[in-house]
Amino acid sequence: MSPRAALLGGVLAAALLLSACSTQSAGEYNPGTGLGPLPSFELATLEDPDVTVSSDSWVGMPTVINFWATWCEFCIEEMPALQEASETLAGRVRFVGIDRQDPREDALAFLAETGVTYEQLASPAGEPYTQLGSRGMPTTLFVDADGVVAYRHTGPLTAELVLELAATHLGVEG
Repeated sequence: MSPRAALLGGVLAAALLLSACSTQSAGEYNPGTGLGPLPSFELATLEDPDVTVSSDSWVGMPTVINFWATWCEFCIEEMPALQEASETLAGRVRFVGIDRQDPREDALAFLAETGVTYEQLASPAGEPYTQLGSRGMPTTLFVDADGVVAYRHTGPLTAELVLELAATHLGVEG
């Protein structure tokens, strides 16, 4: 076998291996990449623990989901930026905050303090944060109108960066 044929055979084998390794079943979220269909989950609203919201109800509109907590300094810093971006993109992108592990009263006081008005849900046990394979706070997901996580960002965001990411990953200009 010629060196060229051996090289071509090796490249072909590597391509097939990579293809097999990156295959993802339809309807399965891949926490390793942070991408794929958003898993279905249901959480109570912070305002009224008797009212629940299902992530399935968000399909149809691009959605920015931000996991935060009052004990997370970076979360506190980015809240005004997320509020600003939510106002800029109002009616075109839904914003949802998911509080992780705070007592409800603390979370509500924090929201009143920061002036955040977009939808807020409670996740006292830390789900779906862990289900989504998140590692670090804050974590923000950019979910397209079809319910697919198009991008996951870990760390604080500025309003400008939220608008840039919404344009790039959700196709919505600020």
